[in-house]
Amino acid sequence: LRRLGALPGVEHAAVTSALPLSSGDWGYIAQLPGDTRRWTDLPLENFRVASPGYFEAIHLRLLQGRYFSASDWGRNEAVISELTAKTLWKGKNPLGQQFSVNTKTNEPFTVVGVVENARTVSLAKPDPMIIYAPYWYHLNDYVGLVVRTRQEPAAMAEAIRKTVWSVDAGVPVPEVRTL
Repeated sequence: LRRLGALPGVEHAAVTSALPLSSGDWGYIAQLPGDTRRWTDLPLENFRVASPGYFEAIHLRLLQGRYFSASDWGRNEAVISELTAKTLWKGKNPLGQQFSVNTKTNEPFTVVGVVENARTVSLAKPDPMIIYAPYWYHLNDYVGLVVRTRQEPAAMAEAIRKTVWSVDAGVPVPEVRTL
């Protein structure tokens, strides 16, 4: 990401578990402290991991709090969509609130930011409830790379490939597309 960020014209570079308008994300059940409902009655949240710079790269506007930063490394913090905030904490400020997801560790997340609702899953309808966790929470074998540039995006494809391959020539970069 540092090397990509240093390319001429690059404004932001980030990784995510699900590129905008593509598949690859998954759902977790979100549970607030003290909520004793059965798992089947709890809300299913779309769950994505992202690195610092992701929200800025796709211009996903911050409504409250803050985005992730490199100084947050190792913390279980979450940025949530506005719909998630309104659904889980009706009429309350979600910042600083905690919740757990159905994972092996079940360690609680603390909400540090709320982003606007968007259309990152489908252009046909608004996004479902989304939780964004920092990428160090759950590293996948597959990640998508998001690069915002002032250059012609298609012209940046080869520079992006070469930069990725300068770190590891064995990493496939199967498709580069513009958003």
